[in-house]
Amino acid sequence: MKCPFCAEEIHNGSVKCVHCNSDLQGGGGGAAGAPALNANPIGVERNVIVIFLLSLVTCGIYGIVHFFQVAGDINRHYGFEKLKPGLDLLLIIVTCGIWYIVMCYQYGRAFYELELSEGLTPSDNSTL
Repeated sequence: MKCPFCAEEIHNGSVKCVHCNSDLQGGGGGAAGAPALNANPIGVERNVIVIFLLSLVTCGIYGIVHFFQVAGDINRHYGFEKLKPGLDLLLIIVTCGIWYIVMCYQYGRAFYELELSEGLTPSDNSTL
């Protein structure tokens, strides 16, 4: 069975999720005890330094993998395909990298909207 708050696999009949500490009987959830606003998972936290170093070592290939992972996390959270990393990669190649600027704006905007929908303190970094 999957936890309705973090979508991690848990044992049947569990009272509390071992991953996010959500109360599975009372309906409350989250690590701080606050109710989850969206039952779909937000994603995993990734270390920026590790991503940067792996991108350098793999000549940018891991950077592409990272964008696919982030887009997958955002799409899973929303429950539909909000971002299309395959199409973005194709457009980056066709436009000789110009589409990358647009893509960075789209991903930053998607993060901002995700923070708003979850009731988190939003930080709009889409124009960086």
